[in-house]
Amino acid sequence: MKHQSMRQIITLLCLLLAPATLGDKVWADSKIYLVRHAEKVADGSRDPALTKEGQARANWLATYFKGKSLDTIFSTDYRRTRATAMPTADEHNLSLILYDPRTLEDFAETLKGRKGQTLVVGHSNTTPVLAGLLIGEEFEELDERVYDHIYVVSIADDGTASLSIEYSEPRTVLEVTELKSSIEARLAVMAEVAHYKWAHKLAIEAPEREEAILRSTAMQAVELGLGAGEAEMAVKAQMKASKLVQSAQFKAWKNSPPTGPVPDLEGNLRPKISKLTEAFLKSLKAAKPYLSSCHTAAALSRTDMATPDVWHAATSALLPEGGCS
Repeated sequence: MKHQSMRQIITLLCLLLAPATLGDKVWADSKIYLVRHAEKVADGSRDPALTKEGQARANWLATYFKGKSLDTIFSTDYRRTRATAMPTADEHNLSLILYDPRTLEDFAETLKGRKGQTLVVGHSNTTPVLAGLLIGEEFEELDERVYDHIYVVSIADDGTASLSIEYSEPRTVLEVTELKSSIEARLAVMAEVAHYKWAHKLAIEAPEREEAILRSTAMQAVELGLGAGEAEMAVKAQMKASKLVQSAQFKAWKNSPPTGPVPDLEGNLRPKISKLTEAFLKSLKAAKPYLSSCHTAAALSRTDMATPDVWHAATSALLPEGGCS
C-alpha cells in the first residue's frame, strides 16, 4: 500500500514537471518560416502565375520543408503565393489558410500566439516587414529581383523571438552589381586626380577636402535613409583606396612623368567625383540588405580593374566581418 502511494506521488510529480502538451505533440520553441512567393510571370497583370523557375523553386521549398513538422500554412490570396505554397501543403496534407497582407500588425500578433511550426507565404513588400514585426525590428522590403530568402523566426515559451535567414535554391547573386560598378567608376578617375596633383606639386593627402566630403556624406546619408556613421565609414574606405591609386601613380611617375593635358580638378573632376560618391551611396543603400551574406557579397570582393590592395581597401569595410573570399 505504501509502495502504491509512493508510485502515485511519483506519477503525479512527473505529470506536473512534464512539458506542456497539446494532443500527442510536445511544444518546444515555435517556429515561423516566412518566404516570398517564387518567380512570377512578368505579364503586367495584377495576379500573374509562376514561371517555370518559380514552379521549380516552389518544389524545392516542398523538399526543404519535408523533414519539418509544419502545422499550418498561410498564404495571401494570389495565384503566385498559393502556387508557391501548394507543393509544401500537399506534402504535409495541409490546406492553405488565407490572410490579408494589408493587416500585417494584427497578423503578426496572431502568429505570435501560435504553437508549433508555421509557414507564411507573402510578397517582397510584406515578408521582411512581417518578419520585423515578429521580432520587434524594422526591415526593408526585398528587392524585386530577390526570391531566395527564408526568414526563420523562433519564438520561445517566454515570448522572446529571434531571427535567422536561410536560402532557397537557386541563390540570388546580383544585388551587389551596381555597388561594385560604382566603386570601380569612382576609382577610375583617381589617376586623373593624381595627374593634377603631380603637375601642381600638391600632396596626395587633403584633410580639409576630405572633411568637407564627409560632412556632405552625412547629409546625403540621412536623405537616403542610411546611417551617417556607416556611410562615413564606407566613404572613408573609398578615400583610402583612392589615395592608394594616387600613390601608385606618383611612384610610377618618378621615372616616367605623365604627358598630355593636365586635367581640370575644380571644373571637371570634383563635380564628377561628387556625382560618383552620390551614386556610390545610393548603390550602398540598395545593396545593404544583402551585404551580411558572403554568398551575395562575395562578388564585391573581386575585381579585374584594381590591384588587390586597392580593392581590399575599398571593399573590406563593406563585407561581413572576416571578409569573403
